[in-house]
This record gives sequence, structure tokens and C-alpha cells, in this order.
Amino acid sequence: MSHYLVVPDSFKGTLSSQEVANLIEQEIIKQNPQHEVKRMIMSDGGEGFLEAMTSEEERFHHTVLNPIAEPIEVMYGIKDGKMIIEMAQCAGLMLLSVEQLNPKITTTYGVGQLIHLAIEKGLSEIVIGIGGSATNDGGTGMLAALGAKFYNAQGEKLEIPKLHDIDTVDTHQMHIPTELHVTIASDVTNPLCGEQGATHVFSEQKGLSKEDFEEYDAYMNHVGRLYESKTKKSVMNEQGAGAAGGIGAALLAFFNTTMVSGAELVLKEQQFEQHLQQADWVITGEGKTDRQTLEGKAPFQIAYQTKLKNKKTMLISGKVENKDMLAIYFDEIYEIITKEITMEEALNRPQKSLQKCLQQISFQ
Repeated sequence: MSHYLVVPDSFKGTLSSQEVANLIEQEIIKQNPQHEVKRMIMSDGGEGFLEAMTSEEERFHHTVLNPIAEPIEVMYGIKDGKMIIEMAQCAGLMLLSVEQLNPKITTTYGVGQLIHLAIEKGLSEIVIGIGGSATNDGGTGMLAALGAKFYNAQGEKLEIPKLHDIDTVDTHQMHIPTELHVTIASDVTNPLCGEQGATHVFSEQKGLSKEDFEEYDAYMNHVGRLYESKTKKSVMNEQGAGAAGGIGAALLAFFNTTMVSGAELVLKEQQFEQHLQQADWVITGEGKTDRQTLEGKAPFQIAYQTKLKNKKTMLISGKVENKDMLAIYFDEIYEIITKEITMEEALNRPQKSLQKCLQQISFQ
């Protein structure tokens, strides 16, 4: 009999952390009913962050605008006097079909609506997970929802600002209480602009073609300079400014903030270290694992802490690259997409594809 600690991140756009963990547990018990399995919800600030950070009784409903400015009912948390926000609930990739992905027009307006709600409630602390976004608007939508007025070159006000339309911004009517503190949970350390910035690194998966990278990076640069001019803060090259399509820069510029590792925050909340003591194996995974994972994403944080305790880690991900580098931290590595399971099949039938992969693994 073995003790398994199952802590996968979500498989972005296909399966939630809980769905992946459930399927892994089912296969382990199917192979040996004597095995003991402990499941944990994992997130590095993206999808699943709210569920990982709060209990059901601590979650509430609110209607905001989704990434394409349509009304949607989302959830937020209130815990220990803090509002817990999962950006992906309002502006996440999971909310849109492949055809709807278009970071030229997607907006973070709904995130601003939740922050406004926190201010209305008189809360002085917000914890916001900013992963898994479908946006690349530099946080302009969020700021517009909080009272910022963006204008185009003709002086026309932009109700839902788009990067390519923005000329100037007026922040005089944006009232953010001085006592409000925002903890930003993210594992992205990229600057706002440049080859390592939001547009070049992350916007392709959100639907932007490579041919548009330079143009939209220039628009992002213009917005970043507007932020710095208004706040007298140098934020564009701060670590995490490019997180979640540049919303990191907007938060750093206009709020009193602390940037923390989303994965570390969730692992602490889930009491990972205590559960690790009982485990023989830790199983984690995500949609795609590559060298970026080693920059602090959830599976790396899990593997690193597990290795410190001389326990074994198994990685099960949709697609795996840079296996030689990953093998330093992961004792066994499995990927769903193989000769037998194509990318198309994995995306269209994620549950069945994961089950096929799991059946090839011997859980001793």
C-alpha cells in the first residue's frame, strides 16, 4: 500500500484541478483499492484559485462583464475580512470558445467591477489571483470600471478601452482608498513590454497572431508610460508587470500592492507541508509543462518542496517539453499527447484522453 498526494493544477481550458485530481484518484484506487489518496485543489493564481483559497460558505455571487463585455455571474470570496478574487472568473480563457479568443478586444472590466464591490463593502484587503486570462489590455478595462476615463486621439471617451484606441487617460475620478492593500498572487515575473513582455510571451495563446506582436507591444508600451506619468511610479520593468496581459502593471501603478507567488500562497492555504509528511508519492501536472514551469509555476513549487523532504514526484501533463531539465525535479514524467493521442483528441475529449494516459501508468 502507498500513500499518494494528488495536487494537479488545472489543464487550462479543458479540465479543472479538481476534475484532474478525481480522475487520477479513480485510476489509483482501481489499480489497488488499498492505496490511500489525498486530493488537493491547486492553482498558481489562475483557474481554481478561489476554490483553493476559500470554503463554499465563504463564496458569493456577483454579476460583472466577461472578457467580451457580456454580463456573467461570477463568484468571489470573503475570508478573514479580505476579498478573494480569481481573475479567471471574470476574464479567463475558460470563458471563451476558440473562435471568441481575440486579445485585441477582450477586457478586464469585470475584474474592476469586483474590486469596486470590495471598496463599496469597505474592505481594506484584496487578494487577487491573476493567472489564466484571455486578455492583453494592460488592465485598462479594470481601471475603467474603477472610474478612469480613457480617450482616443479624437478626444472621444472609450467606455471599454482597447489598447489600439487609447491616446490619453484621466484618472481624477478614480477613487481608490489609500488604506486599500492588494496582494497579487501570480507566478509570472515578466516585464510589461519587450521580447519577454506580456504581448510577446503570452498573447499568442490568447489568439493574437505573431504578425501583430510588435504593433500591440507598442500600444502596451504607450499605456505603460501613461501609467508611469500619472502615478510617478516606475512599474513597466517591475517583476510581474506583464502578468495576465499587463494587469500586473496597472495594479502595481495604482494600488498599494504586495506581489507573492500564487502557488506558494495556495500550498500554504492547503497545508501542503503537513500532508506531504504522510505521502510516498506526490502527483502533479498541468496542461503544458516546459522550461517556463521551472520559473515558479505550481508543478515546480510542488516538486521543489517535495524534493526537500526526499519524497518522489510524478508529473502528468497534457504536453511536456524540455524533459531533461524537468527530470531534475520530477522522478517520473508522463504526457497525454503521444502518437496514440493527438492534440485535437486531447482538447476535444480531455477526460477520456487523460484516462487513457493514466491506464498506462503503474501506481505501485
